[in-house]
Amino acid sequence: MWIGKVTTPGDIERELANLNKAVIGSFKKACPRHRISGHKKVPWCNPELTLLKKKANRAFHVAYRTRTEDDWLQIRKARREFKKVIRRCKKESWHSFCARIEDMPESARLKIILASSPRGKLGMLCRPNGRLTESSEEMIQHLLEIHFPECRLEDQ
Repeated sequence: MWIGKVTTPGDIERELANLNKAVIGSFKKACPRHRISGHKKVPWCNPELTLLKKKANRAFHVAYRTRTEDDWLQIRKARREFKKVIRRCKKESWHSFCARIEDMPESARLKIILASSPRGKLGMLCRPNGRLTESSEEMIQHLLEIHFPECRLEDQ
């Protein structure tokens, strides 16, 4: 990509508009829009938990209407049972996940663990000479050199 000589403010605006259009077009092509579903399904949820949750909610609605001490005790009992089963299901799910991971090659394990992390950030990059970039600016400059090798930045 070669940028012609920029001499007037109109030239700057035109070049910026072209660059902006190219970046937005690339972004839209690389990251198409899609709908996101409302809730993320957790691996430990099962029909037993759903029934216990409904039972606890039902007990709450009954106690709220009647306001009797016996019904409030039923809520506590239902919620305690629900929490106990949640803890058991989470523990079983974790043990199952660990067992599945141990049967995989190490590289696949690493990919699964890193892919499930919400903290995926771009780190320092390795330059062609084998040295890592040391700052964000150096990393950006390296990316520009790799992806836009014919582009030259002009000092004003």
